[in-house]
Amino acid sequence: MNSGCPLPFLSAYDPFDKRTQLPKTTVVKADPTTEVCFFGSCDYGVTNRSGCTGASAHLEEGMLGCCITGTGTFMTGIVCDGYSPSISGFIVVKGLSQDCHPDNYEIAFSISDP
Repeated sequence: MNSGCPLPFLSAYDPFDKRTQLPKTTVVKADPTTEVCFFGSCDYGVTNRSGCTGASAHLEEGMLGCCITGTGTFMTGIVCDGYSPSISGFIVVKGLSQDCHPDNYEIAFSISDP
């Protein structure tokens, strides 16, 4: 699955508080060699990451991410520096074994308050 979608604001506009809500990804079912990553980028301004409860990742294009292998839950703290704390993100699923395209997995995605 690889789709981009805007994530909602944390709260009403506040020029001194640029936190976004925390994207939470749960891998419900997957082969132990399946890697799942969430990558996020601020819609405006500089993107920073304030935490990752999995393994940190960074794409060449500049997006910051967080990954786990197998099943479990991870959260990615994305901090935006612009006037709008909204972010866009996508989830990448890949097999680390010879079968690089896993087909038997289930993922749940939600937004949590910081």
